[in-house]
Amino acid sequence: MALKKSHFFALIVALVPVLFFLLLEAGLRAVDYGGNLALFVPASHEYAEDRYLAINPDITQRYFPGDRFIPRPSSDVFLKVKPGNGYRVFVLGGSTVAGWPYPDNVMFSRRLQQLLAATFPERTIEVISLGIAAVNSYTLRDFIDEVLDQQADAVLIYAGHNEYYGALGAASTVTLPGIGDSGGLIRLYLWLQHSRLFRLLGDALGAARHALQQAPPGNGAEQPRMTLMGRVIGEHDIAEHSETYERGLKQFGDNLRAVLNSARDAGVPVLVSELVSNVRDQPPFFFDGEAADSDAARAWRRARELDSDGEPQAARAFYERAKDLDGLRFRAPEAMNRLIHTVAAESGTAVVPMKSRFEAAAPQGLIGDTLILDHLHPNAGGYLLMARAFYDSMRELGLISTQWPEPAESTESEPYTELDTAIGKLRAMSLKDNWPFRPLDSPGKKAIAYQPADMAESYAQQIVRETITYAAGHLQLARYYHNQGEHQRALLEYRALINNTPHRLTPYLATVTALAQAKRYRDASGFLTQAEAVAPGHPALARLMQDMPAPMQQL
Repeated sequence: MALKKSHFFALIVALVPVLFFLLLEAGLRAVDYGGNLALFVPASHEYAEDRYLAINPDITQRYFPGDRFIPRPSSDVFLKVKPGNGYRVFVLGGSTVAGWPYPDNVMFSRRLQQLLAATFPERTIEVISLGIAAVNSYTLRDFIDEVLDQQADAVLIYAGHNEYYGALGAASTVTLPGIGDSGGLIRLYLWLQHSRLFRLLGDALGAARHALQQAPPGNGAEQPRMTLMGRVIGEHDIAEHSETYERGLKQFGDNLRAVLNSARDAGVPVLVSELVSNVRDQPPFFFDGEAADSDAARAWRRARELDSDGEPQAARAFYERAKDLDGLRFRAPEAMNRLIHTVAAESGTAVVPMKSRFEAAAPQGLIGDTLILDHLHPNAGGYLLMARAFYDSMRELGLISTQWPEPAESTESEPYTELDTAIGKLRAMSLKDNWPFRPLDSPGKKAIAYQPADMAESYAQQIVRETITYAAGHLQLARYYHNQGEHQRALLEYRALINNTPHRLTPYLATVTALAQAKRYRDASGFLTQAEAVAPGHPALARLMQDMPAPMQQL
C-alpha cells in the first residue's frame, strides 16, 4: 500500500506541471492571445461575412513571428458553402503567385479565373491565390491539409525560387537557431505554432531579439536601409553543390513530395510549374569589381559576347550557367526545374512547361526585361502569359470537363489599368535601388527622383509612397478622366478597383457614388446590379439607394 501511494503521489507531482501548462494554454486561448492563425477565417462585413471565407491576414505570423515587417496574403475570398456547380482552385507559391510588385488584380490567378469562367459560364469558378512573398515549400506543406479541407478541385503550384532565403529556408535569416538543418524539427515548430503558449514564448524571444537589433552599433554608424529581399539573406555565397545548396534542393524535393502525396490521397489533381528567371538582363548579383574573375562573371561575359554575335542558343546556355553559379541564390538553379520534373513524375503529376512558354514569347528565346521586371517577377504581360500556360495545361488534362468549349467572347478589358502597371514599375524600381541590386552602402535614387510621365504615374507614385490609398488613386484618376471627357477610361479605372477585390462591397459603393455624382446614372446602375449579386440584401445597398438622386432611383 505504501508503494502504491508513493507511485500515486509521484504521478500527481508529475502531472502538476502538465496541468499548469494546459490551464495556461486554455487561459491564453480564452483571451485570444496571439489571435487566430488558421489559414482561413470568416470574411469581414465588407464581404457579406455570412457568405465568404478569407485568407487570414495574420497567417504569416506562423513564419515571421514577432516581425513588424511581414508580407501579407492576397485579398482573395471564396464561398463558405461551395455551390453544386462550383469548381475551386487554390494556387500555392511565393511572391510570383502573389503578383508582386503589382496590386492583387494583376495576379495571374485573376486572369486564369476570368478565362475559366468565360469557358464554363454555367459553373461557379473560384481561383484563390495563397501566394505570399518570402515563403518557400515549408509553407506549401504547412498549408496543404487546410487547403484540401476546403473542397479543393485542383491545386496549382509555382514555387522553388525561395528555398534558400524564404522563411525557414536553407540560408535565411528568418530561421530557427540550431534546427535550421532539420526538416523534421521545422515541421514540428510549425505544428507548435498552433499553441498559444508556444507563441507566447516565441513573442518573448522575438521582443528580446528586436531589442538587440535596435541597439546602436558600437561605432555609432547608421544602419543602411533594407528591403525585405535584403533582410532575409543569411548566407551570401552559396556555391554550387555545397552543403547549403544541396540542402535547399532536398528540402524542396521532400516538401513537394509531401504536398503531392497529400493531394493524391485526397483525390485532388495538382499542376506544378517550371520556374522562370531573368537570365538575359540580370547579371549575377556578385558580378562586381570584387568578383570580376568569378566563374559566374566569366560565364556572364561569354553569354553577352555570344548574344551580341547573334548566337542566342549558345548564349542561353551561358546565361543559365551564370545564373546557376551566382552565389546569391534568389533565382532557382536549373537543378530545381529538373527536380520538379523528377518529383512530379514519381506521382504522375503534370508539369506546366512555363519556361518554354516564356522563351517562345521572348526575343531570340532569351528571357529578359521584356517579360520580367527584376530578377524573376514577371511584368503584367508575363503574368498574363502565366495564366494562359496554366489554362492550357488544365485544358490538356481535361480538368473541369473532358470537353472544353472555346471561351465565350468577352467584352471585358484587362483586369488592371495603367495605374496598376505603374505601381508595379515604381515598386520594382525601388527594389532595384537597394541591395543586392546596388552596393549596400550606395543605394540608388531612381525611385526617389522619378518624375511621373502622366496622371496614372502621378497617382501610382502617391500610392507607393502611401500618401493616398489604392482605392483613392483609382477613384481620383477616374474623376480626372471624367473631367477630360474620357468616360471609357474612367470606367476602366472603376472596373480595375473592383477587380482588385471583386467580392468586397466597398469598391462597388464608391464606384456607384462616383458615377452618380458624375451623372453617369446608367453606368452607376450597372455596377449597383453587380453589387447586389455580390452582397444580396446588404443594408449598405439600401442606404446607398436612399442617397441616390431621383434619376438614378428611376432606373
